[in-house]
Amino acid sequence: EEWPPDFPVPLSTRSGWHFAKRGGIVVASRFPIESCRELNSPIENWRCAALLCTLRPPAGPIQFCAVHLMTPRPGLAALLHVGFRGVPELEEIISQRREESHLISGEIAKLADPKFVAGDFNMPMESQIYQKNWGQYLNSFHQAGWGWGFTKYTRWHGVRIDHILASRGTFVSRSYVGGDVGSDHRPVIAEFTLQAP
Repeated sequence: EEWPPDFPVPLSTRSGWHFAKRGGIVVASRFPIESCRELNSPIENWRCAALLCTLRPPAGPIQFCAVHLMTPRPGLAALLHVGFRGVPELEEIISQRREESHLISGEIAKLADPKFVAGDFNMPMESQIYQKNWGQYLNSFHQAGWGWGFTKYTRWHGVRIDHILASRGTFVSRSYVGGDVGSDHRPVIAEFTLQAP
């Protein structure tokens, strides 16, 4: 997420990688990328909220979706700066996040299994929005991770808002959060095994 538009992707098929880049989201794959579709946010329609790609490994197609959902930061900032007078702005941001998550998850639900969804959801698993729209998927860290698994740190606390999800019929053999790579988020790494139909 947040790949600068004028910054080239340092990968090529000559190096064994395939990639797709749309609106600040980059998907890199060792498998050929057969097709891609960009989904813009219904709230901020200039912003790519998801990139839906069909990957082609030898065993058959896999749907891989990279997401970058709306942040609650403006609403929380309003609450911090003006107290209770910021509640209407926070409620509006929550409503927008609910609408965006509903639309993006609905489009992803139409895709065939197996599918994976990964990225910055800007919400923990405990969020009502997460549970309603994403709770049907296996969360890699919840299934096979250990510890808190914080992926984003603020001055006050850590929180796990970046996830790798998979449709049912997959087995998560391991998942963990990587170290600091110079971003304000830590990477989530997971290994999956697709179960035979």
